[in-house]
Amino acid sequence: MEGVVKKFKYDLDALEWDDQHRRNKEGVYCYCGLDYNDGDPMLHCEGCQQLFHWDCVSCLKAKPLRGDIFYRFKCSVCTAGGEEYERDMLSWVQVIYLALYHLSTGDPGKKYFRWRENICATINDNWSSLYPGKSKTATWQNTVAGCLSTHSALFKSGFEDTQQSGNWTLHEVVAPTRERFKGPTKAAKRTRRKEATGAEQEILA
Repeated sequence: MEGVVKKFKYDLDALEWDDQHRRNKEGVYCYCGLDYNDGDPMLHCEGCQQLFHWDCVSCLKAKPLRGDIFYRFKCSVCTAGGEEYERDMLSWVQVIYLALYHLSTGDPGKKYFRWRENICATINDNWSSLYPGKSKTATWQNTVAGCLSTHSALFKSGFEDTQQSGNWTLHEVVAPTRERFKGPTKAAKRTRRKEATGAEQEILA
């Protein structure tokens, strides 16, 4: 949208929201006052609590991943000036979870995703928005593989179902929350080795 919006074209206080504050009965959101489709990535303003279409705000240049809530955003109505946007410092576990949630909700019929061709590719394509100002290391994909193997409270290997290494999914396809990553995400301390020709060995710590 062009220009700085300092006043909504509707009465924000009159909107009736659901308990999760994801939908209102009127279907009125953003600066534009239009509805949104399920699955559309929407920015949540921590000031007025309204939701905004990513392509209606000026602070984003690329479409965010579905489920991305790891940022701080204030709309121009709340600031009475320019928008404020700050990316949270993301851990690898958060980034991988976000990538898998994005993939899973985009293709609900697909059970597992390849760690390099799907998960790493999604992270690579969205690197600048996930890690602004941070350069890739030569071993970042190995870090992804290590996190997938060790954080089995969140990530499930598809080896037993597919007899192939490198297939992964989420144990539960639920939208990311900050609280989800405050507890332990690794499995209880144990070692499990899968013996099969060409199979992966998972060491869960």
